[in-house]
Amino acid sequence: MAETLKGEDWQSVSFDEIVVEFLRAEDFKLGELPQGRRDLIHSPDLSKREEHIARRQMLASIRGAIFQRMPPDTKWYLVRSIGNRHLNELLAIGGNCGWDAEDRSDKNELIPVAARWRSLPFVPLEKWHRPILWGHSMKGPFSIFDGMNRFVGHVQQIAKEGHTPETDLNVAAYFGLSPQPCHLHFPDSPAGIYSPNPLNICT
Repeated sequence: MAETLKGEDWQSVSFDEIVVEFLRAEDFKLGELPQGRRDLIHSPDLSKREEHIARRQMLASIRGAIFQRMPPDTKWYLVRSIGNRHLNELLAIGGNCGWDAEDRSDKNELIPVAARWRSLPFVPLEKWHRPILWGHSMKGPFSIFDGMNRFVGHVQQIAKEGHTPETDLNVAAYFGLSPQPCHLHFPDSPAGIYSPNPLNICT
């Protein structure tokens, strides 16, 4: 097992695969959907452009603010195993999304963020959707764009109970990489980067 995420296997994936996973994780925010619309999320046909457009529009309605701040040249990858050994490479999403410390002292590193945050539920791994993270390169660090509550609850459970079979983290996740700055990535946040309609989120 690789001790750093850079050493894991990185498989290139399409942005539309990311859109599907984001919607699956947060479809509760879409309210009641007709069966046809729900099938776009849970039984997608990734070969159909009209489905991609519909899903992107759905995602823009609930998560457009994130993608408006993401560099348009972001490339996406699947990493099949994030473990506890990788937690020190992860950051809470920045850009005044509610996770930043007022004095910025912990640099949004996941482990100290979890220590100062209110208690969150521990979610068993079989109920996790694939988290979505972002960074500049495979060297990290990586900001958690989707999955913050799950990761914080996981770290808090380890702090409370110690390492147990239940807290042996082993989940697949998606990673976006771009050399350009992003306002939601804590190391870049003073730059205030804002990219209107990046990644053609609605088309």
